[in-house]
Amino acid sequence: MTDRSRSMSARRTTYLAGVCALLVGLTACTGEAEPGRAGTEPTPAGSSSPSEPAVSETVARTVVLGDQEVSFEVGPVRVQDGVGLLSVQATEVDPGDGKNGANVDLALSDPYSDNRIGPSGARLVDTAAGTVSTVAIDGADHAVMTTGSSQLSDEPVTMVAGFAAPTGETVDVLLPYVGYFVGVPVLTEADDGAAAVALADLTDSATADLTLPVATLDRYTEDQAGAVRTRTEAEEVTVAIAADVLFAADSSDLGPQADAALASAGAQIAAYSAGALTVVGHTDDVASDEYNQDLSVRRAQSVADRLATLVDLAPYPPAVEGRGESEPAAAGSSPEARASNRRVELLFTPSADATHAGEEPAPVGELPAAEGPVGTGAAGVEVAFLKDAKFAVSLDEVQRVGDTLVGQVRVERLAGGRANLAHFFSAGAWGSRGKLDIQVQWAATKLTLLQGGTRYFPLDYARDDLGQRDPLADRYLSTPFGDGEVQTVTVVWPSVPGDTVALDAPVFRSATDAESGGPAFRLTDIPVVEP
Repeated sequence: MTDRSRSMSARRTTYLAGVCALLVGLTACTGEAEPGRAGTEPTPAGSSSPSEPAVSETVARTVVLGDQEVSFEVGPVRVQDGVGLLSVQATEVDPGDGKNGANVDLALSDPYSDNRIGPSGARLVDTAAGTVSTVAIDGADHAVMTTGSSQLSDEPVTMVAGFAAPTGETVDVLLPYVGYFVGVPVLTEADDGAAAVALADLTDSATADLTLPVATLDRYTEDQAGAVRTRTEAEEVTVAIAADVLFAADSSDLGPQADAALASAGAQIAAYSAGALTVVGHTDDVASDEYNQDLSVRRAQSVADRLATLVDLAPYPPAVEGRGESEPAAAGSSPEARASNRRVELLFTPSADATHAGEEPAPVGELPAAEGPVGTGAAGVEVAFLKDAKFAVSLDEVQRVGDTLVGQVRVERLAGGRANLAHFFSAGAWGSRGKLDIQVQWAATKLTLLQGGTRYFPLDYARDDLGQRDPLADRYLSTPFGDGEVQTVTVVWPSVPGDTVALDAPVFRSATDAESGGPAFRLTDIPVVEP
């Protein structure tokens, strides 16, 4: 384990104090601006200091925290010594209304990153580079940020957090419970002069001692009712095909359903101009090692031979391997685990000079049957949850931002009293990839897009060296809200072809086949709009 992994593991054991603070202190956060399009207009003119950002330096939107309207001005990102300092200013819209001020520092906190209160939950998104930056960590294993809990009153509250310096002139910002801000300006010291908040004000560590996390955004899709699963990472594309749709038991002869699954899998590879392809067979743990090894090789060869007749493999003639039962995808010997382990994988590494077709493979098949209530995105659906809670969920549109789609899902509590969403939008502690990860059990991991029979999961990224992953979405839905109040949950998906999409929250099951996460529902006919 690296030093970074050790420090992140240590922080995970101490996050409970921050969790408790969030559960007590957070209140409802509601995006009042147009979903997916908020924050694109310039703010009123002002000075260039962090407390009064200039018109060209900020992107703004208004939300509701608890029962108060709050205006957020995000930006600029000021680069100092290779560190980008993001400024976020919150101002109460009607400070004389007699209501208690909202605690904005607490709203932006992420107890998994740092159990101190501050804007540790902010993320910088570079859609052109396909990366996300999380808050910098100093030599004391603390987030590089302003800290402390500040309630809004007559004066605005300004928060600052440090990140790896963005490489472009603008960067997008995702704030928990607030929303997605497109095109926040990035200023160098030459552009901006001396800023009111310096890096030395946020940490005692030297710049060389800071960890500046930048992660590649990865894609995960499923076709053929989950029989074909594709993960696209920076250096490799992995397509896993369930053996049960390809072969009968103990057979390496392809069955009648194989062509549809192989055509779907092959389309993921054929989008690249050049690279190296390996077809790998895997089995479950039934029968002997020797038998399973031989079966896995024969199955991989059958897939390679048939795939070559369905797509053009001339640019990447496949190698064939069998790994028997040595690399299970799921632990255990339950029927569900063994079914996951019986698979054939296409492992593709694009060449350094390879080009991509630029468009997503056409969706395959028809919409799968819905597992819960169905309504249009604009009209929404009513969804029951736990004992007596009921919510209205809607999504008017998704916005195309670069190679992504951004959605602001509106949730109104209809009944059940004051509480948080908890795992309402989550696939559970097992996550949407079947791995146990308690840090995503309250994240919006189960909000997927459907186009035809293809399911698109939220973009995600590696959180640490241990293989745990975070979605590019609100990931800790601990904000309590009461009957008649509204929350807005932000999710970022990969680009999807077409002018409309469907939002689907399916039923997920854990490795033990128990139902996991929140309830199922579907929203259809959601328009995809340009910025």
